[in-house]
Amino acid sequence: MDALTTKANAVEDAVFYLPTSPHISPHPTKANAVEDAVFADFSKSLNLSSVREYEQRQLVEEQQKEGRVLELQARCGEMWGDVGR
Repeated sequence: MDALTTKANAVEDAVFYLPTSPHISPHPTKANAVEDAVFADFSKSLNLSSVREYEQRQLVEEQQKEGRVLELQARCGEMWGDVGR
């Protein structure tokens, strides 16, 4: 439970203010460091360098799935068009 409290405190310490101007941005380096600390065990269990690597993989997989769904929908539309002739 102590490790969880330490990680929770790290996240709490890294809470950023919301930018009030498009010229002000959060500090991604500090956010990445906190994410790395919080998700270290998870990343290690999947042999990943960081949680961002996992997120990137998930994004690519989701985009590939969406592309395949669109292909199948187009093919179904073609088939239904052929049936109606």
